[in-house]
Amino acid sequence: MSRRSEHHIRHSKNDLRSQRAMKNDMYLPYWALIALAICVLYFVISIFRLNDRRAVSSYQVISGSNSTSNVYTAVILRDETVVNSPMDGYMNYYTKNGERIGASSIVCTMDAKGDFFKRMEEELKEHGNNDLSDDTLKGFQSVLAQFNQNFDVNDYSRLYYGKYDITTDLMDLLNTDVYNQISKNAKGESVFEAIRCTVPGIVMFSFDNYVSLKQEEINESLFNRSKYELKKIAAGSHVEKDAPLYRIVNSDAFSVIFPLEEEDKLQYFLSQKITIIFKEEGVTLEGAYSHFSGADKKRYAKVDFSGNGYPFLNLRFVDIQIADSNISGYKIPKSAVTEKEYFSVPKDYVNTSKSTPYMMVYTDTGNLSKRQVSIIKSTEDEYVISASDIESGDELYYKPDEDIPYDSSQESTSTVNLRYRLYNTTKIKGVYNIDRGYTVFKPIEIIYTTGDGYYIIDKQAPFTVKEYERISMNAAEYEEGDFVY
Repeated sequence: MSRRSEHHIRHSKNDLRSQRAMKNDMYLPYWALIALAICVLYFVISIFRLNDRRAVSSYQVISGSNSTSNVYTAVILRDETVVNSPMDGYMNYYTKNGERIGASSIVCTMDAKGDFFKRMEEELKEHGNNDLSDDTLKGFQSVLAQFNQNFDVNDYSRLYYGKYDITTDLMDLLNTDVYNQISKNAKGESVFEAIRCTVPGIVMFSFDNYVSLKQEEINESLFNRSKYELKKIAAGSHVEKDAPLYRIVNSDAFSVIFPLEEEDKLQYFLSQKITIIFKEEGVTLEGAYSHFSGADKKRYAKVDFSGNGYPFLNLRFVDIQIADSNISGYKIPKSAVTEKEYFSVPKDYVNTSKSTPYMMVYTDTGNLSKRQVSIIKSTEDEYVISASDIESGDELYYKPDEDIPYDSSQESTSTVNLRYRLYNTTKIKGVYNIDRGYTVFKPIEIIYTTGDGYYIIDKQAPFTVKEYERISMNAAEYEEGDFVY
């Protein structure tokens, strides 16, 4: 064979090898094909998920508090009685308005002809202010100074009543001095008849149409000041027999009653005592709280005070503020709140000793199977749980410990019910937390409802949302597990 032929043969073999190598290079190894298939599958799933996911309007959880001032117009109730006059005549003060007196003490005097009032004027003209005691003169100055301090030209009703207050207080101060002087000069002549109190208490020479008001008679119209009527008995006034003469307040204990707004029920429902600020009087008192249904079936709050009622003896309406009304927590919109139903299980049937709580559930074959659960809420006796692999009607084992072998003989000898059938459910309020693109239900505890469309929720409630987490703004549009962005 010639050299040329050998060279041709070698060249042909090399070409064949090259063609085979190129052909082998066109095929990928099996591992590469598997990886490529996974990538393609992931790409396809991602495309479907992108088409399926929904845009969510979210809200970032932040701390907040109720913005309302919790100021109410309240009505005062107290233990008091109106005493009627035993005779016709002209009434003159003997006891100071607002003075505490004992039984059988003289409250006022009644003059059938009006001579006493004339003699009092004569005594004042004859002796002037020089014969009045220093205490009486200082009392005059105090009464006038107090009126000047509280004077409000824009409030005619208070100005009107203030005239009677001044008259009452000034006549109170005069009575002791003048009465003693007239009695000294009367020389046994009876010019008036003394009216004595039959029970001890605080004497007030005023009365209104709310004196006999009872708690069960409370209704919304009573808080309308235009319905209120106050009458004061001025010195020298003619009073007919059996007409109101004075009011006796049996105790300085009193109560304030005010309409209870719907959003306030949760705030005060568990309160036993609350602190009230009496704004105009500048007084702060703590009282016992309760609530009740009025005659109109509406809800009202009542705060009872065991004393300190003296500054309010002349008042029926007061503007009050709840001192402890600053409720703080997480502030979330109402639209973010929804409800979800969960199973309620006695605590004895849930094992919480491990990192993930679980229950032991009887299978169809009578064996026990471990089922992991999430605790949504804890009460005194029960857990509210969530689990994907339990159903209504499943039976639970009383001692849910997977490390203890199950012995069916225990069920016949035990004095406790070792089986519990899962039926009870409860509805829990919560929000949809957005976690890694999915909606996750988290329970909340509402402690206050604001007037601007928000709830204040308890920061310390177990399993609840945390500050700065994002939640769905409109819970009604979603379900748990929705894929969102």
